[in-house]
This record gives sequence, structure tokens and C-alpha cells, in this order.
Amino acid sequence: MLRIYDLRDYKKPVTMDAVLRDTLLKALQNKEGINESKATRLLFYFEIFLDCFDYYLSFIDLNRNLSEIYIRFFVFIYQECDLSSSGKYCIVNDYTDAIHLIYRNNKLTPPDLPKVYDNRISDDIKKASQAFDHKKINIEKLKYYHGWHATSSDHKKVKLYLHNFYLHFGLELTETLSASMQHLYIKYPASTAKYKAKVFVMFLNCLPILFKNSDEFYIGGKSTNVAKIVEQVFIICKLENKIKGNDIRYFYKNWSTIVKIVYDTLIQSKIWCQPLYELIVPEFKSSSKTFKTHRKIINGEVFSRKLITDIPLSYTDSQAMESLLISLENDISHVVTACKKAVDVIMKGYSIRDKFASQGVARDFKRNRHLYKYYTDMSEEKNQCATWEKYNYNLIKNNISISTFLGISGITTDFIRKYSIVQNDMLYPFLYLLVYEHPIITNSWLETFKLFDKNGNTVGFIESSDSKLAIGNKPRRSAKNAEQKIVLNERSEYLFDCLIKLTSQARGYLKQCNKDDYVYILLSGNSFGKPSRVKNLRAQKVFSNSTLNDYLLAPSNYADTERAKTILSNLTLSRFRASCAVQVYLQTNSIEAIAEALGHKKPCPRLLERYLPDPILKFFQERWIRIFQNAIIFEAMKNSEYLFDAIDIDEKALDKFLLNHRLKPLPKHILQGKLDDISPIFKENRSNKFSNDKLIIPLSTSLLSVLKCIVHLVEIAPAKSNKITRTAKEWYQTARYIINSLDETQKRRADPDLQAIIESSTNIDPLLIKMQGAIYEC
Repeated sequence: MLRIYDLRDYKKPVTMDAVLRDTLLKALQNKEGINESKATRLLFYFEIFLDCFDYYLSFIDLNRNLSEIYIRFFVFIYQECDLSSSGKYCIVNDYTDAIHLIYRNNKLTPPDLPKVYDNRISDDIKKASQAFDHKKINIEKLKYYHGWHATSSDHKKVKLYLHNFYLHFGLELTETLSASMQHLYIKYPASTAKYKAKVFVMFLNCLPILFKNSDEFYIGGKSTNVAKIVEQVFIICKLENKIKGNDIRYFYKNWSTIVKIVYDTLIQSKIWCQPLYELIVPEFKSSSKTFKTHRKIINGEVFSRKLITDIPLSYTDSQAMESLLISLENDISHVVTACKKAVDVIMKGYSIRDKFASQGVARDFKRNRHLYKYYTDMSEEKNQCATWEKYNYNLIKNNISISTFLGISGITTDFIRKYSIVQNDMLYPFLYLLVYEHPIITNSWLETFKLFDKNGNTVGFIESSDSKLAIGNKPRRSAKNAEQKIVLNERSEYLFDCLIKLTSQARGYLKQCNKDDYVYILLSGNSFGKPSRVKNLRAQKVFSNSTLNDYLLAPSNYADTERAKTILSNLTLSRFRASCAVQVYLQTNSIEAIAEALGHKKPCPRLLERYLPDPILKFFQERWIRIFQNAIIFEAMKNSEYLFDAIDIDEKALDKFLLNHRLKPLPKHILQGKLDDISPIFKENRSNKFSNDKLIIPLSTSLLSVLKCIVHLVEIAPAKSNKITRTAKEWYQTARYIINSLDETQKRRADPDLQAIIESSTNIDPLLIKMQGAIYEC
């Protein structure tokens, strides 16, 4: 069966002239809800059909009677495409409207087209299917579009990516290789088999460069040639990865897998002979063991694609980097703002549906005519909501048109979105906001989150008097550490409640049908079709008509229209999570904080390399080096009269100087003499545990000199009409507190070391001039 998703990397066949193709493309887009991207996908179905029947159409052919071709195309959709009955209906209906529009606009007699229904196969389609002549199909081309697949050990379909190999080497060799790959991949679960298939296609795509045809392929597989051919493929693959800007270390890691697959599929199956010596598997040697795979190239510039913000890898200027970091903050804010708006709209629709359902009257299932005793006016939306609430997905079993049964006039999707009948795209604004609140949440944690266990007992949440925990699993942490508990806040608790409400009807239907998927929190309908579990979270851009995408594409206080488009094109849950992790780091400068936010077992410096794009990491590393150098100078020369000649004192340098002397601005409760407001513990334990607490302040001549300068310059500022910097304001009270404390200490007892520091810091006049730039705003 044909799956359009699997055909994304296929070449578009030339089956129409440019005029007809553009006309059909525009006609498809004329329908509400179909943009250019969706119209192009719809057009691909027709192009595949024409190619399989060896047809070529031009615009002038519209003057001929093409009814037979259109009818064959509709039958082709129903017989050969791997779609739900609703999906097949939508494609045929969209084409019917587009064809009628084209003929009407060009004042041509419209063709006779079969009637179709969204819940069952119409008599017209059945009749056309019986008359369908399969002999006219080019079987080899149809096989090409069906593609080649294997079955995994857990009975899942795995694409083998052999379409390009087939185009160059033909069907016979492709079938031979396919059989060998199928024999191998059935030993592995789907995740492993899919990984091997995607990696191996790198090797297969190089073979047409080395061999003109299948005969040369077999010559290359002789014992004397195999090792040389594999070495040549290695060189080609390495060059391609370098050109694309991929991390070469990751390529080396994949290459060992590729060579193993070559042995298993080509050599063990005797398609190729046993090589005379071992195949090349070089080891990449580097001081770093991390992989940098998240890269893309735009107009020749290499960008990091770890985050929702594009970070050019060529940026080294600190000012440019600072502006990029601001962009990251703005991009996150743009996404969060859009998600909040989408959540409000979706939950408003849900609430209105719930309210209307309680106020309306559900129609009788069998009859609902005007003369009927229990007639219900289905033009009223309250009655539509009440009817859906009563029957919902159970209508699927009865082979009736659900939209007709509900009395919906107009486009079905408008009703679905207006009243928030759960669809896949509706879940995402809630998920982004959950990740924003708790970056510890991963895709796999969400995809596997359960509300019930296999016995139907409630799981997933634990409540106490003052908090609520969500309990999920992160499989990559190993079985021992897989369980992850998240303490919910008020916002995240609300988001989970919303998800449960939105999916409640789908959950009830699945449970009624004895489907185990009802236990998961992420469930989705397909229009009015059967609901199912959401197993794989997707990139946001695929949901072209979603409420969230409408808000994401709209300009906001954080992004203009162009910036909004870029954010949407980059947005996935994984990248958004990585962006939130970087935001945590920007706010804290702490590896511990980012490790805690992401749910890692322990802080690790390599964590930064995994999440921070190269320019940001380099930017911070250089900043750390500068601060560390200053700290060494401060420490080495803290008792020298030349200390302040060795450094330039500005507002930032002043702040770093004080912090590097392990001194932070004292809290207000100490400066104001109030300890009771810190914690109730102080009230309970004042007489014992905290009665002897001491405040220890590290002191040196240079530090005391700086503190004296701060106090002096701040206190004379009003007389000179100078405006004080933020840093000076923050440190003034602390400096004054320390100086006053020293005076009191000296009165009580004489400390020779302390006295020496005080005396050596008496003359601050030379320093006052240098300090003015840090204390006063220019």
C-alpha cells in the first residue's frame, strides 16, 4: 500500500505539463484549510497515479473527456493508498471540488464524477472498482511506489530505502538485496531495525557513483575488490558529511554499524564474496568524545539546530553573541505566549461544548424527521454538541456519515476546532508549556505517560496535602533509574487536567473497545475517525492548520513575522526543551542547575557540550577564562599597591572583583537587623541553634579599599549631582555595614592582622579617580 509519508524522498514524476500542474495546484489551494504544502502532497497522489498508468496530460487535454481517468484515479486512491476511509474520502472530495472549479473557470463541460461518502464506500466507487482494469497498471512502477519493507521482531513495518538503488540497478538486484535485509532486520526490534535501515542507506546511495549497472555491482563484490570498494564508499561518505557540516565523529560511529550491515546483508548472503582482508573501520581520535550532529546549512552558512533559535557557527564576536542570547530568550517567550493563547482558545471551545451538551437535546439514533414525535432540530449547535456528547466515537461502528448525523453544515473541521474535539495538533500547546515549566520532561516521558496500569488502577499522579507529583518514565536512564517524579506547580497541574479532559471521550471509547491504549494520556482523534494513542511526537511545522501554528506565525512583542516563521520551522519539543535548558544556564551560570532542570543524575561538564551550540559554549568559555584571569590577578596582588594599575575598573569589573573575593551583597534582613522574616525556624530556635551563629566576611587590603571608595563616592554623589550605577547601589549598604562593623570590632578588641589591613587601606585617594567610572553613570 502507498504511504505518502514514505514517498517524501522520491523524485516527482513528470506526468503533466507546467500549465496543467500549476492550474491543479491552485485549484486545490482554493479550498479552505489547504495551503501550498498540503496541495503539493495532494498533487503527488495524482502524479503517482498518472505515472503508474503511463499517462501524460497537458492543459489542452481538458477539452477531451477525461472522466475515465478521473474515475480510475479515485479507485486507485481507494485500492492502493494506505489511508483511513475518512482520509480517502477527503482526497477524492478535494479533487472533485478542484476539478469542478477548473472546468467552471475555463467554461468547459465538467466530467461525470462518482459520489463519495466519508464513512463508507459509495455504490459509484464499488461499481468503478469492479470495472477497474488492473492490466493497465505498470506493475513495476507500482512496486517502486509501494517501496520495499521489512518486518521487525516486534512485528512492525520498517522502510528499507531501496528506491534509488532500484532506479539505478533494476528490480532483480533490488529484490535480492531486499530479501537479505528482511532476513536480517526481523531479528531486531523496530527501533533498532529503523536505525540500521537509515544508516545503511548512506552506503547504498554511494554505489551508483561507483557502478554503472548491476553487472559492475557484482564485479565489485569479488573477493579481490570488496575491501577496496568499501574503502571508496567510506571516502565518499566522509566527504559528503564534511560538505554538509555534520560531525565527523558521529559519521565514524555510524560507519562501524554500516560495515557490520555490509557483512550481514551482502557477504553472509553471498551477494558479495568474502573479502581477502578486513573491511576498513577506522577509529576517530579526538580529545573530546562528544558528537555535534545538530547542524544545518543555509545559504552556505553553517547553523546549529539544537535550539529553536538559529545560532550561526561562524559567530565569534561577543556583542553578536549577546544579541543572539537575547534572541533565544525572545524566541522562547514567543512560543510560550502563542501556546498560552492556543490553550485558552482550545479550553474555551471545550467548555462551550460541555455547556451546550448539558443544555441541548440529543437526537434519536434511528429517526429524526419533522413529523417524528421526538424530532430534534439539528441545526441548533447546542443539540449538535448534546448529540456528539451522547454518541461520540460510537457512531463509527454504524457506518453513517457523522457530520450529516450531527447536522453540521459547512466544513467538518470548523466544528471540530470550534468545540475542541481532540486532534493530534491540539495537544502540543499543552506539551510545550509543560516542558517550559519542567525541562526535565522529555518526548519519551510524555509518549509513555500512563493514567492507568494494566489492571485499570489509577497511576501517574501522587497527591499529598501540599503538592502533586507526576510519575513517568525516561527509558534512556536504564531500568533502575527510569522512573522520574516531577513535583507539579499550579500551572503544570492545570495543563495535565486539561489534557485529561480533552482526551476523556477518546479514552472512554478505547476502553469500551478493549483497546489497551486507553491507559496513556496522549490520545488523539482523526477528524471524527477512530481515536488512537500518540506514539511519536512530531515537528510543529507539520500541523499546518492548527490553532497553535496560527498564533506562532502571528507577530508578537518578541518576534516579527519573518522571525515567527523561522521559529516555527525550527520548533520541536526536543529543541524547545534544549532551549529552556540553555535559558536555565543563562539565568544561573550553573551546571548543577541545568543538570537538575533536565533530570540528570549528576552534573557533568559534557552536559554543556550536548546542549550548548559551539558559539555559545565558546563565548562562555572565553568569559570564564577572563573572569578566572582577573581572579588570579586580584588574589595574587590583593596586598599590592599596584593592584589597581593591573586592572581596569568599570561597573562590571567592580562587581566581579567583589564576587571573586567571595563577598556577595548582604541580604536586606541582615542590613535592616531583621531575622524573623527569614523563616519561622529562627523564632523557634533563637535561644539555641542560631544563638551563636556568626557572619564571616573575607577581608583584604584591596577589598577594604574598594569598599571605602564605594561608601565615599556614593555619599558625596548628591553634592556633585552624579547619578549612581546599579552595581554601586547594590554594594553600598554592604560596604557601609562592613566598615561600621570593623569600627565596632576594633572598639571591643584589638586584632593585629585586622589593624594592619585597616591602616594599609587608609589612603584611598589614588583609587577614587579610577573607581568613579564604576560608581557613577556616564
